[in-house]
Amino acid sequence: MLLAERLARFAVDARDEVPPFAAMVAAQDRLLDGLGVALAAMRSREIVHPHATLALFGEGGSSSAIGRRQTCSAGAAALHNGLLMHALEFDDTHV
Repeated sequence: MLLAERLARFAVDARDEVPPFAAMVAAQDRLLDGLGVALAAMRSREIVHPHATLALFGEGGSSSAIGRRQTCSAGAAALHNGLLMHALEFDDTHV
């Protein structure tokens, strides 16, 4: 079984389970951290903004890209949002 198939099976099997509260809090913290870095990256002059990458995927779609009013494809949104969230390299660290 391929890794993607194993991950898909895990997701399907786990969809009715309630995650532990600590896991939910940790996920919310990571999401807020990623959004904060993405917003900071949009104001930064030191990085190349990924807006041009959206044009590579063509127009249309129903997904949101951070800082853009137009919707785009899921692939374009994932690339755009991921680039912004990692542009400043403010990854969470643990001492």
